[in-house]
Amino acid sequence: MYTAYIGTYNQRGSAGIYQVQMEDGARITGTIPTQNPSYLAVLGDTLYATNETKPGEVVAFRILEIGVKKIHTLSSGGSGPCHILAEQDAVYIANYNDGVVTIYARNIDGSLGAPAQWIAHRREHKGAHAHQCLITPDSKYLAVCDLGMDAVMFYEKNAYGGVILPGVPCAVPPGTGPRHAAFGCNGIWYVLGEFSCDVLIFNNKQLVGQQPLSKYGNHASALRISPDGTLLLASIRGENKLVLCDIDSEGMLSTPRFVDCGGEWPRDAAFTPDGKYVWCACEHSDQLTIFEVYGNTLALRETLMIPCPVCIIYTKL
Repeated sequence: MYTAYIGTYNQRGSAGIYQVQMEDGARITGTIPTQNPSYLAVLGDTLYATNETKPGEVVAFRILEIGVKKIHTLSSGGSGPCHILAEQDAVYIANYNDGVVTIYARNIDGSLGAPAQWIAHRREHKGAHAHQCLITPDSKYLAVCDLGMDAVMFYEKNAYGGVILPGVPCAVPPGTGPRHAAFGCNGIWYVLGEFSCDVLIFNNKQLVGQQPLSKYGNHASALRISPDGTLLLASIRGENKLVLCDIDSEGMLSTPRFVDCGGEWPRDAAFTPDGKYVWCACEHSDQLTIFEVYGNTLALRETLMIPCPVCIIYTKL
């Protein structure tokens, strides 16, 4: 059995964060009141949320046997926080509106210390929009997808959870709008273009492949790799589709297979920790749709009504 936390926008009666358990079906087991928790991260017994408020906030919660307890609310360090990544020594926040990445020192108990560093992409590009933070598989670099700069910035990590400036850009084709990335094996990694609606394949920093997902360019949103590394999952909001591609031994992608998301505007989609299911957050239709990974496609299993869902994160009980 595992638990999922679903981030939402506080619209159409949403309570904030929804706790959902999956065991012989999905059911809502609790809610956590907070404002516009658009992205979540879990590490140990701590749940983090970016609140898209004005000004932006990051909230930390302690996960208890029954419910959660708020630890504190802090500034996100920028405007429009849209992604958060929690590591043992630091928490990284991407602020979309002003392109600022904030790095907080993370204490042993999961609480956040003083801000360790700010990275201001807006100084490099006035249209900067930081959208996602990742740590490379070797743990040596922080990678930041910036939709406005059309680049993924790489920053060498220091010994204290911060990074060494300046960063090194990995440029993508103009008009890509890199929203999310995912790391595969053997130096292969993938970038999802929100505007171009394709997946770029990199070997280290060299572009080695490009897989179109839609000829219409309809707002690609989420990018994930299955736990066993054999499937790439993406969602396309404007077409209400989930996309699956096989990943071969060289990291290349098969022809995409398209599945109706079961709702409207699939903002996020994610494999469950065991890789047996895909959950999809359909923002505009107030639905969490749950699919079984069935051979080389997806089969809709059930639908759970949740107002304005935008993010899915899992934790084992």
